[in-house]
Amino acid sequence: MERGTASLRPIAVAAGSSQDPAGASPTDRCLHELFQERAALVPDATALVFGGARVTYRELNERANRLARLLVTRGAEPGAVVAVCLERGPELVVALLAALKTGAAYALLDPAFPDRRLADLLGETGARLVVSDGVRAGRLPGGAAEVVSPDGGDRAAVEAQTADDLPRTAGPLDAACVMFTSGSTGRPKGVVAPHRAAVRVFFGQDFVAFGPDRVWLQA
Repeated sequence: MERGTASLRPIAVAAGSSQDPAGASPTDRCLHELFQERAALVPDATALVFGGARVTYRELNERANRLARLLVTRGAEPGAVVAVCLERGPELVVALLAALKTGAAYALLDPAFPDRRLADLLGETGARLVVSDGVRAGRLPGGAAEVVSPDGGDRAAVEAQTADDLPRTAGPLDAACVMFTSGSTGRPKGVVAPHRAAVRVFFGQDFVAFGPDRVWLQA
């Protein structure tokens, strides 16, 4: 992490922990790589359901690839942070995947936060890019970061990119996301989660059986 992220604390899960006693999780791959493997295996299966919309793995992967390629041209790279300020929906998932595919980490900026907190969190991450839309981008501090709007002014630029998977630029020990505490007892603190730690939440554990017949509800 660089530029404005000195206070962010990395976390990791050691090999052979109780969460992964047999070392069974795929610790050699990143989150987006595991998603890409699934997309290649079942491209026409439903990946997302939002309202009346259904998005297949192929569609989600290709949309994320196009956005990722545009983000790379705007400066996204390994070691950087891409902030995402969008309402819940398919576009949010596309943006998170796209950030990971560039090798950068993502940081979520909740549109429901007050403007001051959005500005503080953006400054804390040191992100130079924010994926957002015209309405929410207007609430961010001017000049703090470049806004990329896939469904707005940057739609044509995104659609002009190829939909192929990007070459590998990050490894399992690299940062995947930056999460912030609530700040209820003071200034919110940022925690950097590497790909390996996030992967082990879903692989190599026994608290729930994940499989192709399961539906994950995010509320």
